[in-house]
Amino acid sequence: MKLFSFFKSAVSPKKSQLPPIGATLGQISSDEYANYTRMLDWLKNTKNKMPVVDPALRKESYEVDPLIKGTIVPFSTNVLLQGHNIKTADNKRFAQAIEDISAYLKEIALMEAFREDAKDLLILTGHSYRRRDYQPGSEKLAKLVRLEPSSIRTYEDPWDSNIVAYHQHVEVPDSWIVDSPTNTVDCWFIPEGLPYIKEEHEDPKALEIFDKVAQKYGIQDKQNLRVDSADRIIAMHRVNPGDPAPIDSVILAIWLKRLLLVNSPNLIFRILSPFIHVVSGQMLEITDYDGNKGLVPSVPQT
Repeated sequence: MKLFSFFKSAVSPKKSQLPPIGATLGQISSDEYANYTRMLDWLKNTKNKMPVVDPALRKESYEVDPLIKGTIVPFSTNVLLQGHNIKTADNKRFAQAIEDISAYLKEIALMEAFREDAKDLLILTGHSYRRRDYQPGSEKLAKLVRLEPSSIRTYEDPWDSNIVAYHQHVEVPDSWIVDSPTNTVDCWFIPEGLPYIKEEHEDPKALEIFDKVAQKYGIQDKQNLRVDSADRIIAMHRVNPGDPAPIDSVILAIWLKRLLLVNSPNLIFRILSPFIHVVSGQMLEITDYDGNKGLVPSVPQT
């Protein structure tokens, strides 16, 4: 008789005694279906909180992820760019030329430029840009100046892929002081362009070339205009201009992992707290001995 009474009470739980289902906040409803619906809404809303990818988020994602910043990029850089050797058909015959070329590449710090650009090209944007700077009054290359990839857009003629231009939109400080006011500068590197800086040396020929290009392609960004030739730009692309950056596909995973790490104390507290139940299971509707319907969770009560 006692055994039958125990069985009856086990299969006929009262609604008010059922544990809450899913992650709930605030006052818990006595309606298990309401709690279940609330859990589904919580999961749906959580999945919909996708980050909006922009250059700032890409950079921040790279900075906060130790695996990418501390392991993947350094490893790739050291393995792929550990050194270089110049080889010819006859190294002995061209020994002096090899020595001169090697010294020149070291002088312009070519390998250092590749290593510095690796995170931009491989991870952050998929692009790398360097500007050739020449020695004053000479055609001898002095150095390769890095240009911030996120500030540059590449334009290509829709009918001729050989015609490529680069636009750099930057905020330049007015002075060498902390929190200096800035001016917006539009730098254009166009095919067959000549050096031109507004209000400094207005070369009529350089301006004429730019005006023709601006009219043909509808260029409107001309604040504090600076113009030069597209041949001065060395561009490397891992993805096509306008396509998502390599890091975009893993940004969500980075932030979900970071969210989990940051909230792990809260998560542990909620799981271990005896008065807050975060459980995952199924609800089974049953009919007891008296014909009353009820719900039984697959997760047993404490």
